[in-house]
Order: sequence, then C-alpha cells, then structure tokens
Amino acid sequence: MVNPRRNVKSGRRCIADTEPPEMHKRPGLRLWHALALAIGMWAGVTVARVILHRDHGLHAQYFSQPTFSGSIAAGGIDREISTAQVYRRFNAVPPDAFSVQWSGYLQVDRASDYTFSTTSDNVSRVYIDRELVVFNPGGPQLTSALGHIQLGRGAHLILVQCAHTGGRFAMDWSWTRQGELEPVPDWALSTTPAFGAALVARALSWLWWVLGGGAIALGALPWLQSGQFTSGKQALVFSARVALFVMLGWFFVSAATKHSVAVNTFKARADQSGYLWDAEQVYANVNGRVPPVLIGGRARMPIYAGYLSLFYTPLLTDAEFFAVAKVWNIRLAIVLIGILAIVFAWHLPPLISTNLSLIVAFGYFVFKAGYAQPELLFYFLFFVAFIACWHLLRRRERGRGIAWGCLGGTAAGLAYLTKALVPPFIILFLGTLAIDEVFRLARRSRRGSAQEEGKGAFGVSFLLVVYPYIANSKRILGAYFYNLNTTHYIWYDSGSEARIVTMPSTDQDGRIHMAAEQLPTARTYWNTHSLSQILGRFKDGFKDMAGRSFTAYAFWKYLLLYVAFALAVIVANRRAFFDLVGQRAAVVWFLVLYAALYLTGTAFFVPISGTGSMRFLLAHAAPIFFVLSYLFARPPFSHTTWVVRRWQITPTHFHGLVFAVLCFDLTFTLWPRLMSTFGGF
Repeated sequence: MVNPRRNVKSGRRCIADTEPPEMHKRPGLRLWHALALAIGMWAGVTVARVILHRDHGLHAQYFSQPTFSGSIAAGGIDREISTAQVYRRFNAVPPDAFSVQWSGYLQVDRASDYTFSTTSDNVSRVYIDRELVVFNPGGPQLTSALGHIQLGRGAHLILVQCAHTGGRFAMDWSWTRQGELEPVPDWALSTTPAFGAALVARALSWLWWVLGGGAIALGALPWLQSGQFTSGKQALVFSARVALFVMLGWFFVSAATKHSVAVNTFKARADQSGYLWDAEQVYANVNGRVPPVLIGGRARMPIYAGYLSLFYTPLLTDAEFFAVAKVWNIRLAIVLIGILAIVFAWHLPPLISTNLSLIVAFGYFVFKAGYAQPELLFYFLFFVAFIACWHLLRRRERGRGIAWGCLGGTAAGLAYLTKALVPPFIILFLGTLAIDEVFRLARRSRRGSAQEEGKGAFGVSFLLVVYPYIANSKRILGAYFYNLNTTHYIWYDSGSEARIVTMPSTDQDGRIHMAAEQLPTARTYWNTHSLSQILGRFKDGFKDMAGRSFTAYAFWKYLLLYVAFALAVIVANRRAFFDLVGQRAAVVWFLVLYAALYLTGTAFFVPISGTGSMRFLLAHAAPIFFVLSYLFARPPFSHTTWVVRRWQITPTHFHGLVFAVLCFDLTFTLWPRLMSTFGGF
C-alpha cells in the first residue's frame, strides 16, 4: 500500500511563494554592490589595457629583397618577433627570399647587464641604442648567437633585422638579465619612448587578473553564504564535494583524452575538418588577408572557429592542428562543466546539484569533449540563455530583470553565432513574455514591469552581439538570418540530395547561384509532399532520436528515472502541482511549447543532418534535467513521503539511488562505452 503524505499546508499563496531553502537565500545589497563595483573596475581596466596595448610592439617592414631594400611587401606593428609572426604576415606562405626589420623602443624596468640571443636560418642582427649587440651570420642549419650590453632603466632604441634566401624560414629572439634565456615580453616592446606607459600597462595586467579573481570570488559568496556552513558537518560535506569534483575532473580529462586518441582518429568525420579549415581562415583574416573571406560558407557559424584559431599557427601540420584542437576542446569542456556545476549548486540542494553535474559531465559531455566541434560550447551557451529566460519569466524585480535580460540576450547571441538553431527559441521566449505581460496589464491595469524591461534588455543585447554578422549576411546574401541548412537544405528530402543539387552552384560565401524557383521552400515542400510523407518524416526522426538516445552516450536511463519520479511526485501532490501550473502559467506554457518546437523541429531535420539527431537533441538535455531537478527541490514536492508497509520513502532516497547508479556507471560501465562510442554524431 502506497500512501503519499505531504508536509506542507495547502493553499495557493503558500505554494507559489515557497522556494527550496537553497534557492530563496540571496546575498545582501552590499554584496551585490561590491560585485558590480568589481566587475565595473575589471571592465575599466580591460579598456585601459586595450588602449595602452595599442603602443605595444615594433614597427615592422617586410622587404621583397633579402637586402633590406626594394619594395615593401608588408608592414605594420608586430607585437612579437618570431617565426610565427612572420608566417602570419605572409598569410602562412612566405616567399623564397625576403628581409624584415623591426624598429622601436625596448622598455627596461631594471638597470643591469642583459644578454640577447637570436636563432635564425640566415643573417640576423640586433641593434640597441645604435650599437650592434648580436650578429648571427646564419648557416645551412639553424644558428644561434649571443650578445651582451649594459642597459639602464628606461626606453632604448632598438632595431632587429633578419634575412631569408631559401629553405624553411626561422627567426626567434630572447633575452635575460640573469638566468635562462626567455622570449622578450610584449610589454617591453613599444612604438613610443613613453616608459611610464609601459610600466602602467604591466601593472594593469596584474590588476586585471586580481580584479577578475575578486569578481569570481564575490560571485561565489552568495552560494557560500547560503546556509551551507552552519555546522562543521556541512563544511565537511562541502569539502568532500570539492574533493569529489577535483578527482572526477581529473578522470574527465583523462577519459576524454583517451577517447580523442583511440576513437576520434579521422578529422573528416562529423564536420571536424570544416571547423579546422574555418579556424585557419579566421587566422588568415585576422592577420591581414585581403580581401577577408566569410567564415563557414554560411553553413557553419564563426564563434567556434574563432576559438580554435587562437591555437593555430602556420607551423602546424593538418594532423598536428587536429590534435591541438582536440586538446583545447577538452580543456574548454572541463571549464564549461565547472561553470555549470556552480550554476546548479546555486539553484539546487547539494545532492541534487551533484547528481545533475555528474549526469551532464559523464552522460554526454565526456563523449563529445575530444572533438573539434562546437557542440559543447553551444550546449553551454544555450543553457545559459535558457536559465536567464527562466528567471525572467519567474521574477518581477526590475534591476534583476534587466540583468537577466542582458545575460540571456548575450548568451543567446553567442549561441546563435555558434550554431544557427537559436532564432525559434528567441521568438518563442519573447512571444511568451509579451503575451504574459498583456494578461498582467489587463488584470492589474498598470504600465511597465520588470518583465517589459527584461524583454527589452534581452532583445537589445542579442542584436548587439549578432548584428555585425547578420548585417554582413544581409549585405552579401540578401537575408539577415541566412543559413544554408535552415534556409534551403531543410526543404529537401535528404542532406545528400540537397548537396548534390546545390553544391555545384554554391560559392565559398554560401551563395547558391540558382534561379529562385529552382530552390525549395516551405510552400513548395508542402505542395510536393503528401501528408503521409510529411508525417513519415517526423516518424523517422522520432525513431532516430529514441534509438540513438538508448544506444549512444550514457544519459538515457537517468532521463527515464527522472521522468518517472517526476510523475510520481506530481501524482502524490496533484493539487499543489495544478496550483503551481496556474500561478506559473507563463513558465509552463514556455516549457511545453519549447519542448514541442524543438522535438518536432529536430525530428524534421534528421534526414538533412546525415549524422542523426543527437548533436541537436543534446542541447536540450541540461534544460530538461534542470527543470525536473528544480521541481524535486521545491516544496511540497521535496517533502513528499510514501509509506510502503512500514518503510517511509522520500525524495532523498531517490536522489541517493541516482547517485549510487552514477557511481556504478563511473566504476564499471562508462569506460567500455566511451571507448566504443563515436561521439561526433
């Protein structure tokens, strides 16, 4: 016999206003002011660093002849003197013969005897205060040469030269006051003799890190002060959780690295070669290619390519860059998991947030970390946008409404620039918010609200982030939100058909040179397909989602457990649940329509992707697990008790069961599955 018991008073107002203890405790106003001040100071220092950094580097002249004369092939301000910098200037293809000279000022912060060194394949020289300090004649192989000079504190004229007459180019230089040689830092190189500015820039660099760390610490204080350390036992539990996450973080990196080497061995699978190519194009654009090219051909978005370009150098081979990209995607993944764990801990009780963090990390993040793909970055940004929308629909505070709107709009904009799947979500959210506001105005007959301000902040922030990209699309391709996949390919019956028909007429910018009547649209698709064909496409898509969810990754059983338990607590608290639905109608309708929109949209898109549904479906795993976890943590659902004979069963037993299953999976089943599952699809 199962007998549900509820430990809260029934009543509409009580249920609506009651939050889990970990959710309703918020920092005081002074803490928020301190956090805002720290963020403001950090932003100010960032701007100052950018302004002062403009003078960092040396004037560079790249000559077409190896004699430091003749026509100038390239020029500008180089932040460093290195082989990689020369390759950047020549867009990764330096000529057979050329010469370079860098001139400006060397900023010395301490008087001493300095040693300088150059390593080059041909002649190189270093002049300081018009005195020759290093002369390296070069040779058939790389040659290094040293020189010494006494320098006083302040700015010193400097001229560095190198020539190249064939073979593989190399040029690097270094210095030391005492000890080992090391690269000359960029703060020591300046186009002006202003020594004080160099010292200020160096001090600001340290201050930037201090203020950034302080802002992070202040941001963590609300959670640390949320009542979790009222006893030594709670402090011990917190320490155990930190130790657990550190150990599991190490395991995550190790497992993802092993998977990237053993399973993900072919960069042409799952669009990885496309993103590596895009990263190389971003690198070339940033380093002066004229004219710059559009990134991704409007089939792939630019943010992730920009991230990978930070770690690209023309000295890397294709295989080496593939390996580097996988390493940095794993590092990005562990950072994103850490941030998500903090967000979960801020919203949920310890055990529930720990379970959620582990499900996200080892249910699917670890399977996709070792790939040169933007999916994990997109999942993270999409979840941040979702959380912001969640708070905007729930809360009425004006100041926080604007803050959540700015955060949500910015995250949604970055998510769109990572994968072009966000516009329907934005339309749905803003439409829900607008309809909810109309009903509230009708009931209360008042003007303006926190929701209205939050909606405006959301929209403005989104447009500020995406406008340069969509304006370029409008100028070149004729539509603001143009994307090959969502504009054209989706209306074909398969991705292979779409590519066979359009690729011969598609240029590198993503423009299809075909007559408009030859390209399918929603109207032509509807007119040329029967209802049974359309429904069959949806059916095949849903079958793919169910099958791949069960056979790939490791989150499916947890989703089944969470859905089953949610039904159990809802049935046990029916009145409270219906009261909650009535009072949070906007949130409920948003969640229902969001699920319906993206499930059906993903099912319809499956034939076009060529890789199945999971890459798209996983974007919604964290939101659904979060919503269910939030429901479990909210009274009266968190206080539900079932009596089975003489045993009392509570939600805590369920969360303990989930944690036990997670431990079992991590110990026995995860590794074999990880080493046999290709996570790119």
